[in-house]
Amino acid sequence: PFVFKVFTCLLVIMRKISRRLDPIKEFEDDMSRRTKTLNSQLNELSSLVDGLELNRAYLIEEGLLSDDPDTLLLSDESIRRREDLITKYKELMIVQKRELADVRNSIERLHKLLYPGQDLAEDITDNFDCPKPSVIKYLKKVLESLEAEKAIHITTYTQRLEEEIERYQKLCFQTKCEPSFEKADNISVSDLILENIENKDSNNPDVKLHHLEADLEAWECFYKSNRFIFDMVAKWKDLNDRYLELQAPTPDKYNNRGGALLQSQKESSRISKEIPRLESKILTEVDKLNGEEIRINDYSIEDYFSEYRATTTLNRIQTIRKSKRKSIKKGEQTPTDTKASKRTLRRRVSKESGLENVGLK
Repeated sequence: PFVFKVFTCLLVIMRKISRRLDPIKEFEDDMSRRTKTLNSQLNELSSLVDGLELNRAYLIEEGLLSDDPDTLLLSDESIRRREDLITKYKELMIVQKRELADVRNSIERLHKLLYPGQDLAEDITDNFDCPKPSVIKYLKKVLESLEAEKAIHITTYTQRLEEEIERYQKLCFQTKCEPSFEKADNISVSDLILENIENKDSNNPDVKLHHLEADLEAWECFYKSNRFIFDMVAKWKDLNDRYLELQAPTPDKYNNRGGALLQSQKESSRISKEIPRLESKILTEVDKLNGEEIRINDYSIEDYFSEYRATTTLNRIQTIRKSKRKSIKKGEQTPTDTKASKRTLRRRVSKESGLENVGLK
């Protein structure tokens, strides 16, 4: 009994001490959480400030940024202000990246048309992934110099522009000379040129040039955004052509030297199984597209497959031939040829006469 009383007293004392220590533990946990949030915000905020080349002095004066995190406040208000600032700077960074991508694409396109086969200088390409305002300003100067070169060699530039448009049309399996979608919105031309482009005034050289540039940008964006689909369609076309080649009759096809006929049949069987799987994959990806329609030679992809699929026609012909051969063999066979044919005849006679057992002599 004495030991039990001592144990009970100790238990009561420990509970009282634990109740007093609970607020302290909660405070420590809260400070630890706030410290982790502060460090995370400081890292992200510093990265955004450096990327946007903003003035750090203002943020330091406001107590939102510091090289020594221990000097900063951990209040809810300070954390909220930093979070709002991070959200604002992220939106600015997105705008900067879009502007950088536009300038980069324009530089690459112009350089490719003006200097085919030549690579851009490293001091230019090294800055293609840096969305800092100073870098964008430098790249815009590079673009201006390329625009000046374009004005000097305008005839050659226009010719190469048309060739590049035709190349992208072939990559997209199109036969029309104009894309079936709107021109890009980010081409900076005057209001007069925009109006003439919409009216397709091809007599004006400036209008024709900007119309070609708009078409090239539209085709290029269309191809790059759906490149994985066009690559699969190209693979489908190669398989389809190969299947036709294997099935085409040739004088030495059945010589079978070195097992060539067997290898050809195996390859045909493999292709005939691979084509439907590839079609299913392509159509699944096409269904995921929003607001875009991919047409090949004025056909939808599904209609294009149905129209030009070699395996469907050839398989149908082979099936008809096999069924004809089977019917011919059945017609030549007599009831006395085999035991199997006798059993078949008994069943037929039984069904027709209604008798269960009919003997054959």
